Amino acid sequence: MDRFTNSIRKAVQDQNWFSAIFLALALPDICSALENPPTGQRGEVGERYKAWFNRYLKKKYDPDSVFDLVSARNPESIERMDSVISDQLKETRPTQECAFTAIDCYRFRCKCLHQGLIEKADGEKFIFITPPPNKNVVHGGSFQGRFQLQVDVFCEDMCIAVEQWVKDMVGNNEVAARCRELIEVHNYNELSPSIEFRN
Repeated sequence: MDRFTNSIRKAVQDQNWFSAIFLALALPDICSALENPPTGQRGEVGERYKAWFNRYLKKKYDPDSVFDLVSARNPESIERMDSVISDQLKETRPTQECAFTAIDCYRFRCKCLHQGLIEKADGEKFIFITPPPNKNVVHGGSFQGRFQLQVDVFCEDMCIAVEQWVKDMVGNNEVAARCRELIEVHNYNELSPSIEFRN
């Protein structure tokens, strides 16, 4: 899976935003198919994709409480937090306009990868933004009714989620075997000289 996460990080570094976004959106498909190979049932791809998102990204993008959100985005602050405040945060649900759900992500994946469109559930728009100056982060909030996703943060969150998934799959021989079948780009200079290429 390093070939994919490295490509995303390189695209972000090169400010090749569309390549980074498109590949990031494909990763839940790849991971969930490796873990649970397709059977051809209707709706299966979407269900797998959303289940994977909920397992690895829900706390950061659609948390059940403000406490979950803070612990996912800034775990150090939880350690310093007073128990009364942490209990209050556990009881407080973030506003829905500041959520990016598994359904939102799957719909976006479908519209973006197949049509180049961007839309949240019920026609609500969201926007991708480039990193602001001075390493500021303005990711995950609502601006003029549109949910903001900072490209570099979203892509890094997806890479981290994939890396956690890889750790979770250690010891799963079936997933390891399927991983060996993943697409690879071979270096021409390292190919066997016995292979003859024709125009």
